[in-house]
Amino acid sequence: MRQPVQFVAPILFLALPSAPGTPQPHGRTDSSQTYTPRISKLIGVAYKQSSSLPIWNLKYKSGSFQLRNDQWLKATFVADGSGAKDTTPVISISPGQIRTISFDPKARKQSEIAERMSRSGCAYALGRLPNGDSAPPSEGFIIWAASPRLVPRAAERLNERHPIGIAWSEDGSEREVTITVNHCEYAAFLANLQWFVGQRWPEVERRIH
Repeated sequence: MRQPVQFVAPILFLALPSAPGTPQPHGRTDSSQTYTPRISKLIGVAYKQSSSLPIWNLKYKSGSFQLRNDQWLKATFVADGSGAKDTTPVISISPGQIRTISFDPKARKQSEIAERMSRSGCAYALGRLPNGDSAPPSEGFIIWAASPRLVPRAAERLNERHPIGIAWSEDGSEREVTITVNHCEYAAFLANLQWFVGQRWPEVERRIH
C-alpha cells in the first residue's frame, strides 16, 4: 500500500523594524540630574541616546555687548572644551556665574505642546532635549556671532521668536544679555539651561509675566 507523503512547511520569522524617526535626546549617560515634572515628562518622550550637543540659532535683543539688535548668534553648551574650536566666543558663561535666567512661561508651555504635535513641524526639537541621565556640560555656555547666510533665514521668517534673559557675574562686574529663540526650540533650549545650572535652577529662574 502506498504511504502518503508528508510536507513540512518552513516557518519564517520576520523581524519587525524599530519605529523610525524618534528624536534622540543628546548627552552622555554617566550621572543623574533632577528636573521639574514638566521637563522630566518631555525628556521621557524620546529615547536617551546621543553623543553630541546641539548648536542653537539665536538672535541678540539687548544686553551688555556692542551687538546690533537682531544680530544672528550661534550658541552651544561645552562639556569638555572641545566644542566650537574654530569660533571666537562673544559670550562665555560658566554655570556658577549665572545669577538669573528670565523666560516667558506661557511661551514655554506653547512650545512644549508644539514639540509633541507631529504636524506642527516642531517635533525635531525633542531631539535637542538633554538626556536626563547625563552629566551637564562643565565648561560653559558660549555664544558667538554668526553670518546670516549660515542660518536658514527663509525658515526663520515663518517662526515666532521668544526672549530669554541671562544675568551673570564676571570678574566683579554684572553682565546681562537677552536673546530670542524660535518657537519650536524655546522649551528645549530652556530645558538645556536648566540642565546646565543643575540644582541651582530654582534659585536662578525668573518668570516674565
